[in-house]
Amino acid sequence: MQLPPTPNSIKVNFRIFQAKEIIHIFWLLIRSDIDTFLTPTLLFGICSALGGSSLTTLANISFLDFLARIPNTLCFLLSNLVVLDLSNQRLPKSVKEDSINKPHRPIPSGRLTSTQMSQALSYSRPLVLFLNYLNGTALETGLGFVYNWIYDDLGGADELTRDILLAIVLGVWNIGSLRATIGPQAEITRQGYVWIALLSAVILTTAQAQDLKDQEGDKTRGRKNIPLVFGDAFSRWSIAIGVIVWSFICLAFWGFDFLAVLSTFSLAGTTAYRFLWLRNTKADKTSWKWWCLWMTNLYALPLIHQFQFAV
Repeated sequence: MQLPPTPNSIKVNFRIFQAKEIIHIFWLLIRSDIDTFLTPTLLFGICSALGGSSLTTLANISFLDFLARIPNTLCFLLSNLVVLDLSNQRLPKSVKEDSINKPHRPIPSGRLTSTQMSQALSYSRPLVLFLNYLNGTALETGLGFVYNWIYDDLGGADELTRDILLAIVLGVWNIGSLRATIGPQAEITRQGYVWIALLSAVILTTAQAQDLKDQEGDKTRGRKNIPLVFGDAFSRWSIAIGVIVWSFICLAFWGFDFLAVLSTFSLAGTTAYRFLWLRNTKADKTSWKWWCLWMTNLYALPLIHQFQFAV
């Protein structure tokens, strides 16, 4: 005979359910940005820190000490990503767009309301800023908050300046990722800042790759971006030409090493081909991931160069 559940067991089961639901909501909140923003920026910090003395003053660090810094990098990236997504997904225009482009997110899926997400944002900002103060990345976090305000609350997300804002904030995130990875005992060099600025220029001129897959939802919110203002064909050709030209420039920055040339132009060629010849929403979603993979390869060039140099 099965005994009825006790009040204590009911409370425990309810708390387990609550914990699972919170984790699930957290996953839905950041899911779309894991492989497109979080992972590449994490790899940027790691590859740049391991890429020799040209980008940072880091020297003579053991592999175990380096691994011990990775949680600091993840703390910076995850905490800032949560604030960014809470800020972006809470507004009515975003909810309308997400109901078409990303219906799995917490508000369109009915798991949170806009009010609840705004409250979560209010609570998370001071906590995230304090965590990153301890982490040595408070400046980059504060600049990220300014970006969120301009992008979401001032309407920057719906103007042609959107790609400029994106290029700036990803540059800030790359600085924060690298700073968190190398720790307070080292600094980013002048060449390191030049490399980050170069990558931001790449993002500025090719980031319309993310807009092609979202055109239907973007139209519903009245967004002005390159595909909707200048046309689908212009966007595709600008991406295709951009990834090839920037591949040459970035390789020239580090040297035309065999592995770097092979990986960079293989990904650039595939990305360009897909955007020019595979013109539908489903294909554009995959092509956007190829663009992210190409960018990740650019992020890895310092480490590839260091490996080739060592060999």
